[in-house]
Amino acid sequence: MHPLKLLSNKPSSFSIEITTRCPLKCKYCDRRGTGADMSYDKFLVLKDRLDQVPGLDRVVFCGIGESLMNRNFYRMIHEL
Repeated sequence: MHPLKLLSNKPSSFSIEITTRCPLKCKYCDRRGTGADMSYDKFLVLKDRLDQVPGLDRVVFCGIGESLMNRNFYRMIHEL
């Protein structure tokens, strides 16, 4: 495959970490319930930018944190 052909591939999904908090206390993780949430306002700015990406059809909430701990989780889902 020609190297420039790889550059023509566009992403169809985007992963976002909306929190780094987690309620669990796993022995292998040093997080221990600490962390921070992405603000709703920052999420809206990011969403506006993602809306401008052609071919993007999926946003995935993932990362080290537990996404449901962000108090704006359902508002963010509704926006998408």
